[in-house]
Amino acid sequence: MKKEELQSKLTAKAWKDPEFKKRLLANPKETISAFIKEHFPNEKKLENANFKVVEHDPKTIVIGVCCITSKEAIVFPWLRFLQAA
Repeated sequence: MKKEELQSKLTAKAWKDPEFKKRLLANPKETISAFIKEHFPNEKKLENANFKVVEHDPKTIVIGVCCITSKEAIVFPWLRFLQAA
């Protein structure tokens, strides 16, 4: 499973289920692990992942800073502009 797929499923469930949303915000690791076990019992890739969940609102900007390896910089040439900064 790709992380984008998991993210979209968790977001949809949080929209539909206010109690799930509360648990997700209060204890992301436990809530997401239980969700994966229930819906994707054979999934092992995300077992040791770290999860951070934030609630978006009009006053909050969430920025994810990624770690880029030199191999990824070759694959994604648009990242070269970062070297000039």
